[in-house]
Amino acid sequence: MNNNQIAVVYLAAGMSRRMGVHKLALPLGDTAIGSMLLKKVVTADLGHVFVVVTKTDGLDWFHPSLFQEPLKNNWTAVRCPKAHQGMSHSLKCGLLAADQAKPAGFLILLADQPFLSLDTIQVLLKHFFNRLNEGKNSSYIAASFQGIPRPPILFYPSALPRLFQLKGDEGARKLLQGKQLDGVLIECQNPTDFIDIDTMQDYQDHKGLVHQSEL
Repeated sequence: MNNNQIAVVYLAAGMSRRMGVHKLALPLGDTAIGSMLLKKVVTADLGHVFVVVTKTDGLDWFHPSLFQEPLKNNWTAVRCPKAHQGMSHSLKCGLLAADQAKPAGFLILLADQPFLSLDTIQVLLKHFFNRLNEGKNSSYIAASFQGIPRPPILFYPSALPRLFQLKGDEGARKLLQGKQLDGVLIECQNPTDFIDIDTMQDYQDHKGLVHQSEL
């Protein structure tokens, strides 16, 4: 398995409207919500990480190690001037930047899903490359929990035309739920992987889970 054939699109340009403050900068463990998964993914070198942020983001929520050698070489900030118009704009910004490298696949991750484990990502990558090597046609490999498709999602390049048709606040999951693409769902068992921190209550309820996440 050659993970460096993968481009990682890390969506971190949300407006935090439900939180009321910039949620990615809220403390979590030794870092911040937005940086927790990012640090794990960049350190694991799953592929170059394209971090999609707003035009004015100061990146102050990044863990300091991400600006130092060797980690600083493993990611690129992609500024999305239309991020405020919805997730589809952030996703397309990230995909456009990542596609310059012509990777074998695109791994879509959400910055507000900080407890996602590397083990779960590696399971998806294994299925992704197995199908690629076997020549099986699919548009995606995605995680599923309790029968519902959820990020992370790995897209094959064949899915790009349909992804670029998304509008407004539509995300990649819309295509999976509507069965508009042919793909494979991998049922996962760890509920902690799929915790989204969207509100201050979510933050208060889950910030004590840091010790269960891979650091």
